[in-house]
Amino acid sequence: MSRHPVVALHSLFFDGSMFDDIAVLTGRAIIAPDHRGQGARSAEAPGDVDALADDVCALVQDLEEPVHLVGSSMGAYVAMVAAARLGDRVRTCTLSAATADAERRPEVFAALVAQLRDPGPAARVDLLAQTMFGSAFLETDGDRCRHWRERFARLEPSVADAAELVFERRDLWDDVRMISAPLRLLAGGLDRAKSPADMQRISDEVGCPPPLVLSRSGHTPFVEQPREVAEALASFWATHEE
Repeated sequence: MSRHPVVALHSLFFDGSMFDDIAVLTGRAIIAPDHRGQGARSAEAPGDVDALADDVCALVQDLEEPVHLVGSSMGAYVAMVAAARLGDRVRTCTLSAATADAERRPEVFAALVAQLRDPGPAARVDLLAQTMFGSAFLETDGDRCRHWRERFARLEPSVADAAELVFERRDLWDDVRMISAPLRLLAGGLDRAKSPADMQRISDEVGCPPPLVLSRSGHTPFVEQPREVAEALASFWATHEE
């Protein structure tokens, strides 16, 4: 059986390491690049979804075979654009915790951007954690939760620039309709930022299966329920590998 490479695109405020548990649980080597302006590339100017999709397309074109493309939240927006452009270079596409709409609550996220600039992420760790995770994950206060709270506290105020570009993204429905690869949708049942209904609308529009709703997850199921996500992805990928 041919196992296609996996390219996974991280959420805002995270980096590629958010997929480490998925790599271990699926037994797959996952290519998880950091976006411009975040993670190991935090010194670079951030890009909007189209510029970041350029980066992903270049990466995929350099590989020798089609990929399983995965995107979480911000990464899902980038994946929508990249998958539309790449055509059959994408074997499957998984989108989590996103919407194809332009931001419908810009005032809420504009306020978050302002707080990231001043007083800065370290003073708003609780707000970031409550945005990115559901109550079940936060209440456990386990090692993964503490790890990411500590990572949020170390973010630079410049992450506000990346956040602003995400929140100002364009409508992505045309891109979603152009994706030719089989789609798998994931959603967190406790998500405060995007709802399972947002993912269901994508399913209704393009005719792919309804989203898998992770009942104990908020906005980041890859971190909150990695075992369940890994099982779903491993099965999905295997179905589409010869």
